[in-house]
Amino acid sequence: MNQSGIGFILVLFLYIVSAVTAETAEACKKHGDPCGTGKICHWQWGGAITCVQKDCPPGAGRNAKDQCSCWEQEWTGKDGKSLPQKETCHDEKGLATQCVPYTSVFFRSFCPESCPNGFIDKDGKCEIDKCSNDKKCKPYEKCDSSSHNCVAINCECGFIDATSASHSCKPYECCSDYMCKAENTICDISDPEKYPKPEHKCVPGENVCKLFYPDTETFKDIKERGEENNKLTLIIVPDHYDQKFLGEDLQFAGHGAASYHTLFNKEPYKTYKNKIKAYIVTKLGNVGCEYKAVTSTVSLTSCNREKVFAASARCPRSKSSNFVYVLTKLDPSRGAAHGDYAVASYDVQAGGHTYGLIHEASHLLGLYDEYLSYGGTAPAGVISGPNCDNDPSCNKWRDFSGIECAIGCTYNNWYRPIRKDTIMGGPLTEIGTEFDIVSKTHLQKELEKYS
Repeated sequence: MNQSGIGFILVLFLYIVSAVTAETAEACKKHGDPCGTGKICHWQWGGAITCVQKDCPPGAGRNAKDQCSCWEQEWTGKDGKSLPQKETCHDEKGLATQCVPYTSVFFRSFCPESCPNGFIDKDGKCEIDKCSNDKKCKPYEKCDSSSHNCVAINCECGFIDATSASHSCKPYECCSDYMCKAENTICDISDPEKYPKPEHKCVPGENVCKLFYPDTETFKDIKERGEENNKLTLIIVPDHYDQKFLGEDLQFAGHGAASYHTLFNKEPYKTYKNKIKAYIVTKLGNVGCEYKAVTSTVSLTSCNREKVFAASARCPRSKSSNFVYVLTKLDPSRGAAHGDYAVASYDVQAGGHTYGLIHEASHLLGLYDEYLSYGGTAPAGVISGPNCDNDPSCNKWRDFSGIECAIGCTYNNWYRPIRKDTIMGGPLTEIGTEFDIVSKTHLQKELEKYS
C-alpha cells in the first residue's frame, strides 16, 4: 500500500473516532448527562447510555464494558492455572477505590475501607458478614450457628484450616518446649521466619530456660514438664546481647535477677509471689528490637513479635496469662509496653533503675501511665483505666482517702490519684518506688484471680 492509501485510512480512522465522540457527547447531552460525581457518560452502539468511572485507581484498567477493574491483570500459579493478581474494591457509590492482593481462600479479598462490615465479592458487591456457612466468613473465622454471624476461631496453639468447607483449628504438637513431655526435647519454633514454616513438633535439643526462685533469688533448671494451670507467668528474653563477648551471659542474668528482685520485694507482688512463675531465657540473641518514631514527638522501642514469642517459647506457658519482658542492649532505647510483651533497655538496668519489669508488668494487669506518656488530649471514647480518670472530680476514687486528683495521667486531660511520682508515674529512669493506693488496690484484685 502506498503512502497516500495509508494517509487515507488514518484520516478515515480519526474521522470515525471524532464522529463517535461527538455522537456520544450528543447522546449524553440529550439525556441530561445523567451521571453523578466521579462518573462520565458512556454511549454504546445501539443507543444504550451507561455511566462509567471517570478515573480508575492505581493499578486498575478498563474491562470490555469500560468499567474500572483490577481483574484483567493475571499471573500463573505453580499449578499452571491463571489467577487474578488483584481484585477491585468499591465504595458505597460503586466507584472503584483500590486494587487489593488476591486471596487464595474462597476467591475473595478484603476491603475494610469501602466495606467495613463484610467483604467485596468478585462482582464488586459488598457482602455483609451474616453467614449460613463457614465459606461466607474470613479464613480466621467460622459461622456461628445461632447468630449466623462470623466469629473468630480460638486457636492459641495451632493453625486455622480454611481450605475445607468447615473452618477449624488444627492443634500443633507443641507451642513451647515444656509441652514436649520427653526429656531433652524442645519445640521446633526457634526461627519463625524460616521457610517452610516451623512444624511445631518436638525435636531433640537442650532447654535454655531457667526458673527464678524469689526466696533464694537464684535461677535454677526446670524439671517439671507441661503448662501451668492458673499462674501469672513472666518471661525475660534477651535482645542484642552477644554470646561472643565474655561475661555477656552473666551480665544479662544479673539484669534479669535484679528486675525480679525489685518485683518480688514490692507490694502487692511480694504478698502474691506464690501466684507468679518467673523465668529467664538464657540463650543470648536478637529478637529484632529497634528504636523508631511513633509520632512526631514520641519514639519507642519495639521488637519483632514473632521472634519475641518464639524465644519465650523456650519457657513454660500458663493457661491464664503470659507476659514477656525483653531486655535489650539497643542504644538509644526507651521502655515500652506492647500489649502482651514489653521492652526496656540495658542502659536503664545498668543505671540501677530496676523498676522496668514491675512497671511494664503492671500495664499487663491494667494500670495506665500516671504521667504524660502520650501527651495531647485523649481521643473520644478511650477508657481512662483504673488509675486514671477523665473526670476532674475523680469520683471513681471517692472511697479512697488522701487522693489529690492531679492533672496529667497518660493524656493531659486525664487525672491521676497522687501528685508525687509513683511506680507508674514517669519514664523508667524517673519513676518512684511505690504504688499509690489506687494502683495497689487494683493490682491486688487482679493478682487474687491467680492460684
